[in-house]
Amino acid sequence: MIHEYYAYKPSALAYDATTHTLTLSSAYNHETDRVLVTINDNDGYLDGDVSADEVGSDADQTAVVTSMSGSVIASGRVYDESFSALSGPGGIVIEVDQIEIGGKVVGFFSTSPLTPGTAYPVTGTYNVSAPNNTALTYSQVASVPCFASGTLIATQRGEVAVERLSRGDRLLTLDNGYPPVLWTGRFLAGGAALPTTRVTVPAGALGEGRPHRRLTVTGCHRLLVDGAEVALLSGEHEAFAAAGQLAGPWGLSASEAAAGEAFHHVLLPRHEVILANGAWCESLFASAEGLAGLGADAVAEVLALAGEGHKQTARLCLRRHEVARLALCRPRRSALAA
Repeated sequence: MIHEYYAYKPSALAYDATTHTLTLSSAYNHETDRVLVTINDNDGYLDGDVSADEVGSDADQTAVVTSMSGSVIASGRVYDESFSALSGPGGIVIEVDQIEIGGKVVGFFSTSPLTPGTAYPVTGTYNVSAPNNTALTYSQVASVPCFASGTLIATQRGEVAVERLSRGDRLLTLDNGYPPVLWTGRFLAGGAALPTTRVTVPAGALGEGRPHRRLTVTGCHRLLVDGAEVALLSGEHEAFAAAGQLAGPWGLSASEAAAGEAFHHVLLPRHEVILANGAWCESLFASAEGLAGLGADAVAEVLALAGEGHKQTARLCLRRHEVARLALCRPRRSALAA
C-alpha cells in the first residue's frame, strides 16, 4: 500500500539540550520547509531499525522523499529511528518521529501540526521497537479527529447521526450533562487532500455493546480507556488513547479512507467525553495544533466560538509508549470504557 505524508525538513526543527525543548523555526515556510514522503509498505506500521541498525528492520518498507518542487532527495529502505513525546497545549501529547534512509535523517513526522516559534517541552525520547509495539501506525500522522458519516451520537433527544447534528443540539457528556453543539464541520477524503486513515472498531470489539454497532473514526480520534491497568500506568482511573494507537493488539483495524468518504467534527463549549455508537470518545478539541488540518477560515471560526473553554483536554492523553505498555498488560477482557 502507498502512504503519502508531508514531513518537516530536518533543518526546520531545533532541539535545545539546555531547556529540553523542540522548536519549529519561527521562519517556517510550508512551501520550502517540508518534504513529501511516499512510502510503499505491506502493513500498517512504520517500523524502526532495531534488528538492522541504520538499514531498517522491514525490508518491504521503502520510500521516495521529494522536495516541494518535486526533486528526489532520497530513496530506499525507510525506517523510524526514534520518536519524542512533546507536551502540547491543554494537556495534549504530540509525538515527533525521526525518519531516516540509510542513516540519514530525511524528515520528521508529527502526530499534530507544530506551531512555528513555539518551544515544546520534550518529556521523553524512545526507540521504535516492533516487539514493544512502539512502531508508528500510519493512522497517527497528523490529521483532525472526526467521525465517519452514520455515527450515532447520544443527544438529549436520543441517538442522532453525526451528519444530522446542528448548532444548538444538546449532546450527552460523561461530565457535564447536555451542553449545546457550537459548530459542526465536514470534509471529504481524497481529492486535493493526502490520504486519510480511518480506524474501525467492530461492534462488540470493546465489550458487550461497546460499541453497539461498528464505529469508524480518524486515526487521531481519542477513545476513553479505563481500568486498573490504566490507573497503574498513568495514575488516573481513565484516560484518552488515540484510535490509531489502539489498532492491532486492541482489535481495531486501520485502512485508507475511500475518495469522497465524509468525516465530521463536533465542537462543544469545552472538550468533552461523548457517546458515539455506544463508546465514550472525545469531542473536537479546539487547539491551534489540533485544528491545523481544517483550513484557515474554519480554524478562525472554531477558535472564536470555543473561547476560553478549550485550555485543557477532558482527560489525560496517553502517549504511544504508554498505550503499547497498556496493550502488553491488558487482560483478555476489555479495558475500554463503555
